Amino acid sequence: MRYDIFKKILLIFICLLGILSFLNPCIAYENPPNGVKEYIIGPEDVIDIQVWGNDDMHRIVEISREGAFTFPFIDKVHASGLSVAELEKLIRQKLSEGYFTNPQVTVTISKYKSQKVVVLGEVFKPGSYIIKGRTHILEIISEAGGLTEKAGRIVTIMRNGFPQAVSPINQVTQANPTFTLDLDQLADGNTEAKFLVEDGDSIYIAKAHRVFITGEVNRPGEYKWDKGLTVNQAISLAGGPTKRGALGRTKINRIKNGAELQLKPKLSDQVIPDDIIEVPQSYF
Repeated sequence: MRYDIFKKILLIFICLLGILSFLNPCIAYENPPNGVKEYIIGPEDVIDIQVWGNDDMHRIVEISREGAFTFPFIDKVHASGLSVAELEKLIRQKLSEGYFTNPQVTVTISKYKSQKVVVLGEVFKPGSYIIKGRTHILEIISEAGGLTEKAGRIVTIMRNGFPQAVSPINQVTQANPTFTLDLDQLADGNTEAKFLVEDGDSIYIAKAHRVFITGEVNRPGEYKWDKGLTVNQAISLAGGPTKRGALGRTKINRIKNGAELQLKPKLSDQVIPDDIIEVPQSYF
């Protein structure tokens, strides 16, 4: 009996929520998804326009290649280059000029088509991706399937326009719209907002740098280099020294300024990309 009463109360509550949403549909749009209102509209985007209390004004339109669309009482509206919020304001302003009193206008994006980036290199699903508003670079990498095992931490971005807010390793200029980002910098939460991708970006994730380990190790070969990698850690990647390995006489062959150097490092020394680490055979 109590369970039946509870079900009736719950049903009434749900119905009340539905009625409130119908009477004040703006409630559903008070907290739009992150960046939606800042999304810059472009050609081929499909937008949904509602003038609340005037169902006959409801339109779903596609932005033409010229960046415009037509709307009742306004005729042609140039939308390309405007944010969703700016377009809402423009339509309200136009409708207020003798047609409506304080119209409530909501614009939503039905289909995103105009803003795209290309992701190439060491991701599982390279290709073209549509961005929807403010999009963090990690979101795009995730959408592209994430990084492969061979991926490095450096991302190269080719940008058609001048970037507004980036924290690149190489400073961008209008003459040099190509820059690199170190994904390890994203560990600093204060810089996170500076890694937003833009329409037209080409994003390339290169292979990680490698080191080569040879001689008396259990698994000689090529291994991924990470920042801070030491000689001892590199040898551990290769399964450690064999029983005949002379760890104390480890050598590094390194190319510097075009010249080949042979170094005798400490096991705690850091290696650099393309180092060849050799563990020689013990004399005994």
